[in-house]
Amino acid sequence: MARAGTRSRRPASNGGVRSTLFAGELHVQSGFLGSGCSAQISRELTQLLFLTLSPPGGRRFFRHVLPIPMTKRIPASNVKLKRAYEHASAADGKHILIDRLWPRGVRKTNAAIDQWLKELAPSTALRQWFGHDPARWQEFGHRYAKEVREHSAELTQLRPLARKAPITLVFSARDETHNDAVALRDFLLRRPVTQKRKS
Repeated sequence: MARAGTRSRRPASNGGVRSTLFAGELHVQSGFLGSGCSAQISRELTQLLFLTLSPPGGRRFFRHVLPIPMTKRIPASNVKLKRAYEHASAADGKHILIDRLWPRGVRKTNAAIDQWLKELAPSTALRQWFGHDPARWQEFGHRYAKEVREHSAELTQLRPLARKAPITLVFSARDETHNDAVALRDFLLRRPVTQKRKS
């Protein structure tokens, strides 16, 4: 594929769809683009996808502009962790509780919690199976990631916040190494789940 700002001499062909990249845009021309046909381009190359569609036997062309959002990685320094029983600080940013149950002994009127995303907490069945057993940590991370992906609405709220400014994931577990906040942070930062060793 040609670089942005240059025209490809040989337009690529994929499933009957011809494409040419020019000035950072991908022009896709097809006699018929069915629901099962898709054109994929690298998000790093362009922000707009111009699809030129022509109905069978027709001479008129219709142009549709589809915006493709540029994804930005979340800085690791923007996602902090803190127990619900610790004092909040200005550097913490927004405090987000991600446990399914409210922390014991913490009054809601006194808690420094800005948002409670209980939907992102592990299911009761998964939490009970895990039991904060370090031997099950890696498998817990894989299962928990599958559950988190099912809550796209909550992820849509959380990710933009973490990209713009620091946030703190609040948890109540005594084990500060093996808990849902640690696993969720790794998920947001796209880190693989590994067996953590105690120092």
